Amino acid sequence: MHLEELIRITDKPLIVVDSAGVVTHINDRFTAAFGWRAEDLTGGGLNRIIPEKMRQAHQIAFSTYVETGNTNILDTPLNLAILHADGTIGDAEHVIFAGMIDGEPHLAATVDPL
Repeated sequence: MHLEELIRITDKPLIVVDSAGVVTHINDRFTAAFGWRAEDLTGGGLNRIIPEKMRQAHQIAFSTYVETGNTNILDTPLNLAILHADGTIGDAEHVIFAGMIDGEPHLAATVDPL
């Protein structure tokens, strides 16, 4: 499935970032689940929703993927913590997808609260 199609049809909370880790899109379900509004996140770094203790590991994994294109986590459910807009941390099932949007590489994740 193309990322544009996933953005249009998913009924799950969704966040999309470019290859620099800049948030390019969240949907209304993401806002409802985690409290973040599009204007809070769009144009900023993904680290905003990653709990402090996980940021370094995430940055290493993200950078490695961007540089090499290699990862074993795409299309696989991952139970990870997420930082809510109110500062609380909760668990969520993340499924990460890679693809192109407007000719540029992006990553999208559905993020279901657990």
